[in-house]
Amino acid sequence: MTPLLHVDRLGARLGLHNVYIKDERVSATGSFKDRAASICISKLIESGVKEVVLSSTGNIAASFAAYSARAGIRLWIFMPEKVNSTKFTEVLFYGHHVIKVEGNYDQAAVLARRFAQQKNIPVDRGIRSPLRRESMKSLAFEIAEDLGWEVPDWYIQAVSGGVGPLGVWKGFRELYELGITKKMPRIACIQASGCAPMAQAFLLDSDEIFEVKPDTEIETLTTGRPAGYPLIYKVVKESGGHIGSVDDDEAFAAQELLAQEGIFAESAAAVAAGGLVRMAKQQLIKPGETVVCVCSGNGLRDIDFVRRRMKQSIFMSVAGDCADFSAISITAAEAV
Repeated sequence: MTPLLHVDRLGARLGLHNVYIKDERVSATGSFKDRAASICISKLIESGVKEVVLSSTGNIAASFAAYSARAGIRLWIFMPEKVNSTKFTEVLFYGHHVIKVEGNYDQAAVLARRFAQQKNIPVDRGIRSPLRRESMKSLAFEIAEDLGWEVPDWYIQAVSGGVGPLGVWKGFRELYELGITKKMPRIACIQASGCAPMAQAFLLDSDEIFEVKPDTEIETLTTGRPAGYPLIYKVVKESGGHIGSVDDDEAFAAQELLAQEGIFAESAAAVAAGGLVRMAKQQLIKPGETVVCVCSGNGLRDIDFVRRRMKQSIFMSVAGDCADFSAISITAAEAV
């Protein structure tokens, strides 16, 4: 039951009246992937599994690592070399076996499956796992409950593989079929433009995807050939939704906007917010429509992305015994 925050100032900047952020930062390891880890690891315990192979760009690795450590399950985690050091450190600290792959995420996923087959160890199936998709239904249930059993007009999430929106759509569908809610939302999936195979295919109105070579600093979103795209395409088309992309600088600009609401979002979450900004400018979203945008994780996960771009600096250094602060002042422009 993570918070649903009404960000009225951000909405006002975009000319929108009802913008909400679903804040997943308060999850156990700081990202929405804890929803999947909780369900998947519980099922592994039920099945008596003691060892699992996983591929990840960071967030799902951290989630599975934490929950597996608690459950006494050993993980073999294949992570691409460009994953930042913070994520590698976090995963390693839980005591699992981490293999750094000299390549991108798609190569890491292939190697993980190959390793699992040779070693006869179960492998996490990612978006192909029904448990992964089912776990994301809880997002839909919580959003509807917090909105008084109403459904937003738009649900926006950044995607790499796309398991989140698939599960959320299923959750909203179940609420609708039960008669608890009266409509379905439009689904918007946003990618980093440096790795946007879904957005490129959707622009061509095609359910066939072609692999791209990732060229983005937002390593969480570097799936070059997402296997679940045909399912995503079907859901987005059925909902009357949208698949788009924003570049890294647009994501950072959106990250700064979220910071002004007191939300330090990871770069992948900023991609979703960047998509919201772009969709508002394109008038895909109408002023009176209700929008829920997912903040998928905590900005501390990829602090280097922020450091490389932020212009803010320490205001001033003072001695530890300073008694006169007359030199510390701000201009009229800064005061506004």
